[in-house]
Amino acid sequence: MKNIIIVWDSLKIGGVDTYLYYLVSNKKFKKFNITILTNHNNEASIYLKKKLKKFNNINLETYFSFFTIKFDNLLLRTIYFFLKPILFIFSVIIFIKRLKGRNFDVIIAQCGNYGNLRSEQASIIAANILGLKKKIIVIHHKCEKSRIFTKFLNSIINSLIKKFSTKFVTVSRASKKSLMKNCNFVFKNKFNPIVIHNGIPKTDIKRKNYLKKIIKKKNKINICMLSRVTPNKGQEDLVNMVIKNNNNSKINQMNFYIIGDGENSYVEKLKTKCKKNNIKNIYFTGFLNLESIKILTSFDLCLSLTRDYEGFGLTIGESMVASTPVIATDVGAVKEFLNHKNGTLIKVNNEFMLKKELINFSLNRKKFIKKAYLAKSEINKKFNTNIMANKYFSLINK
Repeated sequence: MKNIIIVWDSLKIGGVDTYLYYLVSNKKFKKFNITILTNHNNEASIYLKKKLKKFNNINLETYFSFFTIKFDNLLLRTIYFFLKPILFIFSVIIFIKRLKGRNFDVIIAQCGNYGNLRSEQASIIAANILGLKKKIIVIHHKCEKSRIFTKFLNSIINSLIKKFSTKFVTVSRASKKSLMKNCNFVFKNKFNPIVIHNGIPKTDIKRKNYLKKIIKKKNKINICMLSRVTPNKGQEDLVNMVIKNNNNSKINQMNFYIIGDGENSYVEKLKTKCKKNNIKNIYFTGFLNLESIKILTSFDLCLSLTRDYEGFGLTIGESMVASTPVIATDVGAVKEFLNHKNGTLIKVNNEFMLKKELINFSLNRKKFIKKAYLAKSEINKKFNTNIMANKYFSLINK
């Protein structure tokens, strides 16, 4: 039985923890002993650990990460920025100590963004020093362009990671494209990451309201946005659209539920904006400790209004599995599985298109539901967890 270690740096709940659960809980991965090593201040790991309790072959451990430290003070942020190269060396040493003598066969480093110094890169270097034969790095979002004064250092580190890694994996063609475009290397030799799309488990879950304490008005259209509440996720675009259409009878017949945590100051900003403009049909629920698919099944419609980039868009995929109609902005990898036949795509930050499609939904709900059933069929066929797990299984055992 192979021993696998998965290294994962994060701070907040997001798509990677869901992906990890879907991957390691798959029957294919019961054949491995799995250790998930994550930073001690990773809020998402608390919920992942609870979900993984029933799996005897999976263990979750924590470590101190130098790359999940946040400073409010500008001077401290500046000092921290210039100390990062030294902290990266310390990170390599920490990982050598954590991995040494534990007989791991495979390391899988899980990166959100890529392009700058990260703990996952340090773990790959440490694994190579210790002689681990299989070293896989997975990119979930996009590759950021290096800043001018860190470009050369990042080029060196990226070149080492490329040399040491058995394989680079991206979760979408969009992520691969950004990696190919923005990842700097000292030597421009062959580089060809492979794409393994995220998978969503098939389910025959019954469509009903699993949130009866929250969704109480059955006579209205109940719509959700399920994601972390941040400027790039587009919750403010929804708020602005509702404010501008406060007298529209169709929009007023809709209840909008913004589900997820976020920075307190930003969430309060949006709440205050709603209050000042007398908006009473937008609700902020915070994080809900319930399976995403059950949350999405409880609603008539799901909105995904990301402003800049989606490395995959798991919430959209989960909505498709739940047969919940989706309206989403056309960003990043979304078009790789959502289109105008199985959902609705709109332009980024386009209040007119958002309003138009919401009203269209209220008038032609059957059309949207028909699309949703096609979406479920397609996502189950092409993007299920078995397909994803089989591809990783093959990669691990090559």
